Amino acid sequence: MRSPRPLKDQARRPARRSAPLILIVTEGAETEPRYFEALKVCWRLTGVKVKKASASAPINVVETSIRLRDEAARASRGSAIQSPYDDVWAVIDQDQHSTLNEAQSLARREGVKVAFSKPCFELWLLLHFLPSLKPLASPDHVRAELLGHLPRFSKSMEMEELVGRADQALANAEIVEMRLKGIGMADYPSTTVHYLVRTLATLRREP
Repeated sequence: MRSPRPLKDQARRPARRSAPLILIVTEGAETEPRYFEALKVCWRLTGVKVKKASASAPINVVETSIRLRDEAARASRGSAIQSPYDDVWAVIDQDQHSTLNEAQSLARREGVKVAFSKPCFELWLLLHFLPSLKPLASPDHVRAELLGHLPRFSKSMEMEELVGRADQALANAEIVEMRLKGIGMADYPSTTVHYLVRTLATLRREP
């Protein structure tokens, strides 16, 4: 019969979590954090933390994600929990940024997951209303289209109404993703934010 572990060894074992801990670092200072904070509240995502990067360049968002992850890991040494974050996501846009490729390469090397939108995050918000495949070339075009479905839209608006349609956005994103695999579709607007939101949906707790 195997003898029980010494109490000292048991104390060193990391505590089991009831749910994964996820860090989300956003490029935008208003729209993105407001959306994910609203999602946290509506879906009761107690293990999710949303942070804003100090600057909007994609490389800064990824570097901020790495820094916050590593700082939290150092702070947790000696505690019952080995590593505070199970997943780290950087939410970035194409927009007119020159550091996009560098940011994506750094994220791959460091194990940071990327939720990317071309040309901007508002494309994900537009998918809450329809599976849009219009050739919306700029952020201004995307926002104009979004205003046609959500006239009250602004970067500082409350996001609960949109979050209530998140399941529809996930379904629309899958439709768009399949269509974008067609010939000649590579330059169309696209987003991978649905991968992040689907991950969060698996952690959703009903009221």
